[in-house]
Amino acid sequence: MAYVSNDRYTRQLLIALRHLHKCGIIHADIKPDNILISAGHNVVKICDLGSAMELTEVEPTPYLVSRFYRAPEIVLAAKYSFPLDVFAMGCTLFELFTGKILFPGKTNNDMLRLFMEVKGKLPNKLIKSGTVWKNHFDDNMDFKYFDVNKAVIRSPRRFRNSGIPTAMQATRKKITRTITDLSAKRTMSLPTIAEDEDRVENSQGAVHSEEEDPQSSESGEAWRHKETTVRTSKSKVMQVAGAETRLPSRG
Repeated sequence: MAYVSNDRYTRQLLIALRHLHKCGIIHADIKPDNILISAGHNVVKICDLGSAMELTEVEPTPYLVSRFYRAPEIVLAAKYSFPLDVFAMGCTLFELFTGKILFPGKTNNDMLRLFMEVKGKLPNKLIKSGTVWKNHFDDNMDFKYFDVNKAVIRSPRRFRNSGIPTAMQATRKKITRTITDLSAKRTMSLPTIAEDEDRVENSQGAVHSEEEDPQSSESGEAWRHKETTVRTSKSKVMQVAGAETRLPSRG
C-alpha cells in the first residue's frame, strides 16, 4: 500500500515539474518542505515559488537550493538549468521512500564528498566549469576535504570557572585532507515493501535541520499540512504546478 501511494506521489510531482519547466520556470527549491499533500492523502502539489526564476535570470551561485537537495553544478557555482530541479526531486523522492536524507552534507564541501562516495569522481569538465572549483580541488584535480580533527587538551586557566571539567577541554581543529581515491564507495538501496509499510505505519514524520547559509530555511512539516492555495507573482504559473493533477486509483 505504501508503494502504491509513493508511486502516485512520484507521478504527480514529476508531472508538476514538467509543467513548470514547459513554462520556462526553474523552481530552485524543491524539497519535502515545499511539497503539500491533500487532507485525503491522494493529491500532492509543489509549492513555494519564492526562489523560482526564468532561464534569463540564472546567475551561478553556490548557495541556491536548500543544501541537502543542492545539485553538484550549484555547489561548484557552475552554469545551471532545469536539471537542478530534477536532481532535487530525486533527493526528495528518495527521502519519501526511505525516510532518510540522501546527501546529509554539513557544508558544500561535505556535499561533494558524499556525491563522489556514491557516483565516483565528478567529471573534470564539470568541476572546472564552476567558479569556485579551486575551493574544493587542487591543481591535480584531487579533492580537498575540509575535516575537523577532534582532540582533547588540558583546560586553559580561563576555562576553569566555566563549569567545564578543569582537567580537560575538547577542541575541534580544522584540517584539510587531500583525497586522491575518488571511486564510488557507497551504494544506495530502497527498502523492501514490508520495511516501507512498517516505516509508514510507525513514523510520525521526520523534521530535519540544516546548517545556516543564505538559502537555508526553517524546517517544516509540509507533508502534514492540509491542501492550501499558493500565490505566485509568476503569471505563467498562477495555478500551482500540479494542482489539477489527480490520478485514478489503482484499485
